[in-house]
Amino acid sequence: MEKEKSSYREKEILEKMEEMLEKNLEISRRIEKISRRAEKHIKLANIFGYIKFGLVVIILILIFIYVPPFVQKLLEAYQEFWKAINSFLPTNG
Repeated sequence: MEKEKSSYREKEILEKMEEMLEKNLEISRRIEKISRRAEKHIKLANIFGYIKFGLVVIILILIFIYVPPFVQKLLEAYQEFWKAINSFLPTNG
């Protein structure tokens, strides 16, 4: 009778262990699925980060190429404007 109780108890323990293992496998599969999605998002974020960096570098290069001539013309116009203003002002002398 004692053997029957112990074998019944062992079966019960084995069933609980199997049940726990099934739950553990299910949870592990969910975690794996979530981690794969997170990995994809991280890869995309890295790719877009490189793209943003590249765009910033390209924009800065274009600014250094195209802005100085524009600034030069603007300064020339500004100097001419002040020359014209000074020609109308009376001089002390």
